Amino acid sequence: MRAGAVSDEHDFRVRPGRIRSTRAQSSRPFIAQALAAAQKAGGGVSRSGRIGTGNSSRFGRGRAASLQANRFLTGRSRLATIKTRVVRHSKRGAPLATHLNYLRREGVTRDDARARMFGPVVDDASTADFVDRCKDDRHHFRFIVSPEDASEMADLKSFTRDLMGRVQKDLGTSLDWVAVDHWNTDNPHVHVILRGRADDGQDLVISRDYISRGMRDRASELVTQELGPRSEPEIRRHVERQVEAERWTGLDRRLLRDAGENGFIDLAPRADRQPDEFIAPKIGRLRRLETLGLAEQLGPGQWIVSERAEATLRQMGERADIIKRMHRAFSARDIERASASYVTAAEIIGERISGRLIWLRAYDWTTDQGAAALNDYARAADPFSKVGKQQVAVDISSVIRASPGSFRVAWIEHHYENGQLSGTERWTAILTIVTQMPSDAERLRVNPLGIYVNAINWSREMSQ
Repeated sequence: MRAGAVSDEHDFRVRPGRIRSTRAQSSRPFIAQALAAAQKAGGGVSRSGRIGTGNSSRFGRGRAASLQANRFLTGRSRLATIKTRVVRHSKRGAPLATHLNYLRREGVTRDDARARMFGPVVDDASTADFVDRCKDDRHHFRFIVSPEDASEMADLKSFTRDLMGRVQKDLGTSLDWVAVDHWNTDNPHVHVILRGRADDGQDLVISRDYISRGMRDRASELVTQELGPRSEPEIRRHVERQVEAERWTGLDRRLLRDAGENGFIDLAPRADRQPDEFIAPKIGRLRRLETLGLAEQLGPGQWIVSERAEATLRQMGERADIIKRMHRAFSARDIERASASYVTAAEIIGERISGRLIWLRAYDWTTDQGAAALNDYARAADPFSKVGKQQVAVDISSVIRASPGSFRVAWIEHHYENGQLSGTERWTAILTIVTQMPSDAERLRVNPLGIYVNAINWSREMSQ
C-alpha cells in the first residue's frame, strides 16, 4: 500500500496497489494453487479434501537413513523393486512354516530343483529353526527384492547378504532373516523373511519411509556398483516400456513426484523452466492412465492423477503375476490355455468332476479390497501348483442374506486325487457386497449388475 499526503500523524489515505500474479500462477487452476500452498506450509491435503500433517513417517527405525540412502543415486543408477508385507502372527492366518515350504518348492531355481533357504552366513538355513525362533514374535516382514537387471548379476545370494548388511546398519540392530532366490519368472528375484524382533528383545518397527524408499535405494546402489550405471539408450528403452504397462512403474513414480500431494501435474511448456526430456512418455503414460480411469486431463498439458492410482496399479501387477504363474503351471503339465481365455485352477479328470473354478473371472466381481483377498489366498495356498494333481468339485448348499450388505454362503467340496475321492469338506463364508455403477463399456459387459464382493471371510466347518 502507499500513503498519500499526511497532515498529521493520524491523517493518511490508503491507495491499494495492483494485485500481482505470476504467469505460472495464472496458468494453474485455483484449487491446485491452494493445495500447493498448503503443502508448502507443511500440511497435507488429499484430493478427497482430508487435511493432515503430511506423509512423513514419524516413528520406527531407519527414518534418518531413508533420507541418506539415495545420496549416491543419479538418473543413471540401476533400478530395483522391493515389495514389502508385514504379517501379524495369528491363529487365523496361514502358518509361517507353510509360507516357507511354498518358497522352497520345486521349479523355482535355475535347474528346477527344490530351492534351499540361505541366511547371513549359511547356504542351507533350517526353516524349522527359524520358525521356532519366530513363534513368540508379534509379526514378521516379507520382502520381495527384484533388481531390474538381476539376470546379469553374478550372485543374488551375495547381493542379498550385502543388502541386508546395509539394512542392519541403517536400522541399528542385528537382524535374523532367511531368504531364497527364485528364477521362475521373467525377472529373477529374492524372497527375504525377516523376524519382527530387534536385538533388544522389543518388536522391530521399521519406518514407513525406509520401507518405501530407503531399502529400495540401498538395493539400487548395490546393483549400480556391480553393473555400472545405465546408458542413455537403456534408460530410454526402459521408460518407453512402461508407458502401456498395467502395473506400478518407475514412470508413475516420476509423475507422482511431479504431482506432489495434490495430484496436479503441469506438463505444459513454459519459458521459465527447462524442457522435460521425458515429456513424451509421461504424456503417453497419463493417456494410458486416463483409459484406466486413473487420471483426468484438466487442460492442455495439465492433468490430475487419482489418489487410488498406486494401489490399483499394484493390484493389477499382482494379478498379472498370478496369471503368469497359472500359465506356467499349465504349460508344465502340457495343458494349453489361450491367454485371452479363462484359466482354470484344476483340470477335469474323470467323469465325477463336474465343476471348474474360473479364477480370472472372479476378479470381475470384486472390488480392489476383494481382489486383495484373492491375491493373498493365491500366495498362501498356491492352488496353481495342484493343477493336474488334485481336483475339487463344489456343490453350493445355500445362499442366505445375512444383513443388508452381506450374504452367508455354504458349500461342500469333494476332493479327488488321481480320479478317486480323497475327502469331503463343508465350508461357509460371509461375503460383503457393494453396488457400483459400471464406469465403462467393458465393466458393463463383464458385470452388468454392478454387484461386487468387497470382503470375504470363510472357514471350514469342524463338526463334520
